[in-house]
Amino acid sequence: MVNPAAGSGTVVDASTHFIYGLSAGATQGFIAVTDGTAAYEYTNTKQALGTGTKINIYNNDNQLVDSYTVVVFGDIDGDSWYDGTDAYFVSMVANGLIGANALTDAQRMAADCNHDGLIDSADVAILEQAGLLLNQIDQTLPSEELQTNSVYLDYCSLIDQSIEIVEPEADEQPTADDPAPAAQNLFSRIMAVFTAILNWLLRIF
Repeated sequence: MVNPAAGSGTVVDASTHFIYGLSAGATQGFIAVTDGTAAYEYTNTKQALGTGTKINIYNNDNQLVDSYTVVVFGDIDGDSWYDGTDAYFVSMVANGLIGANALTDAQRMAADCNHDGLIDSADVAILEQAGLLLNQIDQTLPSEELQTNSVYLDYCSLIDQSIEIVEPEADEQPTADDPAPAAQNLFSRIMAVFTAILNWLLRIF
């Protein structure tokens, strides 16, 4: 079983298997494995834990028993930092040039920087500001030095990494007669066709 490390502020969402609440540029020390499981490993990670990093949990017999995915809000490209590159990706989604269905579940969650349920220009503006601040930060500094850097603290305060887990009410669960999933599926198909046409036009011109 995965739990937040004491005092880390990490959120382990057992229903979605996402782990968030990590600081930008984090490496380790944000989770603890308990209840008989022996170890965990990070996969597909770069130098720091970014959106999309998998954390696999193994038991004492070295068998895989669970897997979680890291989400760093604002970090779409998985490098653990949110900056102008991420702003570009989010702006493409916000302007309909890339369908949100082209992103992974973790990337969609990360793209909603202000946690309002939308991926829009407000998220892009936050990421553009974050990119300007990040340019002033020496990312090679040790973690303890970063924590005392005023620009880094301003950067971190732009995006709340620790949102509260809200369990849906029983009567809020979608039913078989709920038309919403069908409408979302139709929208996804329309966006996929639009994106394919746009890509075809870009290749021609």
